[in-house]
Amino acid sequence: MAQINIKIDDDLKQGAAKVFSSMGLDLSTGIKIYLKRVTQDSELPFTPQATSELDQAIAEADRGQVEMFDNFDEWAASLDED
Repeated sequence: MAQINIKIDDDLKQGAAKVFSSMGLDLSTGIKIYLKRVTQDSELPFTPQATSELDQAIAEADRGQVEMFDNFDEWAASLDED
């Protein structure tokens, strides 16, 4: 069996341990469940928050949350509405 050693902020560790404890899990078991889910799904079990305005715009576009216009005039008119 493998062992993983990571350095994290004390507050992060305590916060995660508290959340897992409220679910009846210890920290180690909670992390194992997370890693199993990532492996099973081949992706994160959540959508990371955008770190910049560009990242946020890309994420919105990926989710289809974009406003579409048929032409330049419609786009320009939408700017006046804001």
